[in-house]
Amino acid sequence: MIVERLPVKLYHGSASPIDHFSLEHLGSNSGHDGAGLGVYLTSKPELASQYADMACRLGGDGQVVYPVWARLQNPYRYDTASAFYSDAAERAGLETAWREVLMKAGFDGIVVRSDYEEVVVFDPAVIEFDLTIDVRGQVAMFKPATAEEFQSWFAGSAVVRPDGQPLMVHHGTTVVKVVPGETRPGDAKATAELQALADQHGIPEANDVPVILERWVAMGMAANRGVSPEDAVRARALLEKSRPRVTRPSEALGFDAFELPAGDKELGAHFGTRTHASGFGNVFDFYLRIGNPLRLPDLGTWHYQSVMREVRRQGVSLSEDEYTVVFNARDNNAALRELLLSKGFDGVVYANEAEGSGDSFIVFRADQVVAAVDVDASWVQVPGDVAVTWAADRLLKQVGLEILSDADIASYSAHRFDDMAMRPGVDLAQLQWTSYAGYLQKHFYVRDPEQVEAGLLRTAYYYPNGAEGDHGAPRLIIVDDSDRELDSICGDRSAAPREASLQAAMLDLPSP
Repeated sequence: MIVERLPVKLYHGSASPIDHFSLEHLGSNSGHDGAGLGVYLTSKPELASQYADMACRLGGDGQVVYPVWARLQNPYRYDTASAFYSDAAERAGLETAWREVLMKAGFDGIVVRSDYEEVVVFDPAVIEFDLTIDVRGQVAMFKPATAEEFQSWFAGSAVVRPDGQPLMVHHGTTVVKVVPGETRPGDAKATAELQALADQHGIPEANDVPVILERWVAMGMAANRGVSPEDAVRARALLEKSRPRVTRPSEALGFDAFELPAGDKELGAHFGTRTHASGFGNVFDFYLRIGNPLRLPDLGTWHYQSVMREVRRQGVSLSEDEYTVVFNARDNNAALRELLLSKGFDGVVYANEAEGSGDSFIVFRADQVVAAVDVDASWVQVPGDVAVTWAADRLLKQVGLEILSDADIASYSAHRFDDMAMRPGVDLAQLQWTSYAGYLQKHFYVRDPEQVEAGLLRTAYYYPNGAEGDHGAPRLIIVDDSDRELDSICGDRSAAPREASLQAAMLDLPSP
């Protein structure tokens, strides 16, 4: 029987580089109860990073976070993290016996919470490294194979043209490779006609026909052989058309993964207009998936401290502890990217004043990037109704709710309801946008911060042309399961700068 992967990508934090997982090293440099139970994984990369940092302080060469997949057939499930940690504390020092008891009962691992906050794998052989991600921090760009794959990947991105279609952006780089020219066959019709002339006049090699006909004309022998000067001219033209063509060598993108900047001086990979990109080398074309970019002014320099000051000015709540984590991190930019991701922002958009007009974008993960050369032009022209649902998804992402994925819902409901619902009567088919006269509607679940319920039901109403008084700007309204309005936003929050909050900027930060 083929055991399917768990439906989410997982992460493992290590104190040292590794190339395989082993039971021999369970609990090494971990320092917490239950570490010897199995290989610990988590769906949250920031949590894996914390484990790696903790392990590093206890001993190791340097923290590394590995993205992986795990194939578990029958994991033992805990609904809450507190229940798991309580059991781990009680069984501290008895992890091997605990693991053997669970394995004899038919369990091959442990899953904590429906969002896979903690996963413990008993057999390291079922763990696979995610080969799309390099341990140096490079993340391979997504390469769609079909229009459906591209459009599914792009859905909800805010990087669009005014008509809602995907916007092509540009990136300049000196990392290129030379692609040799291609040899293309000559015109088949011309080749056949030239061969017919050779057969007609008894000439063994078709390529010799023009020279021989021209010689007959020059020597006055053409009439005797049934050849006219026009035949010689035509033969020369046919020869040129029949020759194979070798295209000129070209330059192509010299990498298939963006290595996101490390250290403290750059926040992520930048993309903008062709004018912006032309100052940085060869210009290549891309599409970006940034669902909820944080709009900032052009800072000129994107040192992490400058970015954090401006983020605070834009009204984003950042605690003292969050500042401390970023300042003390070995890779300040990686820590800042993770912090912004945790706040619901998966990129930055800014009006590029340093390099000309127009918006530029910063991505936090390279799998948010698709090279335009890998996208057929027809894939980009999406139907109008698809563009409208994309716009609705963009606005919904900007609300900043922790929306449960289909995988979360399926994992929870598979053990409770036959209709794959977190509650009876609301199945996965209803968790899609449905079109009505003048508006779209969608049910979705958000995580319950109190953890009383696995998910709280919400409903979104999207009015693409707005409501009365919106002047045509789109409006999104969110209600709870009692139809009580929880939020209402008009227009795209990423489309214009936020109102600066001087009070929020009062926190003193060290100078760069």
